[in-house]
Amino acid sequence: MSAKILTPGGRLELNEIPRENSRMSNVYLSQIYDVDEDEKRVSVAMPFKEGRLIVLSVGMHFDAYFYAKNGLYHSRVVVVERYKSNNLYGLVMELKTPLKKVQRRQYFRYQTLKPLRYATVDDDMSELIRKLGTLPEGHDNIQLSEGSTLDISGGGMRFAGERLETGSKIYVEFDYFMMGRPRMLKATAVVISSETPLNRRDIYHNRIRFEYVNPDERESLIRYIFEEERKDRQNERRG
Repeated sequence: MSAKILTPGGRLELNEIPRENSRMSNVYLSQIYDVDEDEKRVSVAMPFKEGRLIVLSVGMHFDAYFYAKNGLYHSRVVVVERYKSNNLYGLVMELKTPLKKVQRRQYFRYQTLKPLRYATVDDDMSELIRKLGTLPEGHDNIQLSEGSTLDISGGGMRFAGERLETGSKIYVEFDYFMMGRPRMLKATAVVISSETPLNRRDIYHNRIRFEYVNPDERESLIRYIFEEERKDRQNERRG
């Protein structure tokens, strides 16, 4: 373990390792409080999910993904201690495997309702958007529809809107604030599924995987998700 990789204030995800004969696998977002190099232990915040404190038990095992300045690192960890300090709940986790740099395949999903705009595009238009980073000028033939996000991540999102064909490509954009400044995510994506929620026939929940996002914008989106989760934790403590 290296202090250059894990530092106080760093973000991490905890992917619960399901027990035998169980398919349940929860994902939690947390933050590093302290690092003990000698003992290969790291102290982190007790996670919140959907505005609720999640009390993790000693002995639980996780695949931990640590966000560092130079990439993403993985280690198998186990909870060895729980504590409370200055009205903050924390965990001490022991790293059972060496930190290993990985390519990101999954992202933490943050539930939020935000307006967005989207449109179906063909392969040629998708490639043109990738090169330009946005819709080309004079795109009168593309009609943007309005929808609403349900959850977002660095790898995709789920949003409410019209029915879309599975496997089709779309352009999507939505506005958000990062560090008090307005940002706009612009991406091309592939439709993974389009289904009606229970007892509804007038709207569809569309799950998409980003096909192309500017790397800087993806990083900004990930930071935004972490910051929103941090605000949720602060609001929960004040409540």
